[in-house]
Amino acid sequence: MLTFATGWAVFVAVLGISTVEYISRTTDTMPEAMLKMAPFVVISQMCLYHIFNNGPSIMGAWLIFSLAMSAGRIINSVFVLQEGLNPFWLVAGVSCMIVAAYCMTRAHS
Repeated sequence: MLTFATGWAVFVAVLGISTVEYISRTTDTMPEAMLKMAPFVVISQMCLYHIFNNGPSIMGAWLIFSLAMSAGRIINSVFVLQEGLNPFWLVAGVSCMIVAAYCMTRAHS
């Protein structure tokens, strides 16, 4: 069962990682980018710990976070960074996630 706190942890983790990706694509030098990204990385990692520690299962936590992060990346790429979206890569990425989920369920049965 996804609790309110875990739902917020997913939201904050996705927002933090999306911010890290934005900073890494818009900052000129690596040292400057790393200094700007550090607090977001720490907060995101704390949220990921909460998600995977308190999730209904590892598979459930992985699925919820992966879907939320995929949506966040599409929003960040298309609307914030104006990079565009190639439908082929979107379908390829979703297909890989489905195959990975299937493989994980087969490995644990």
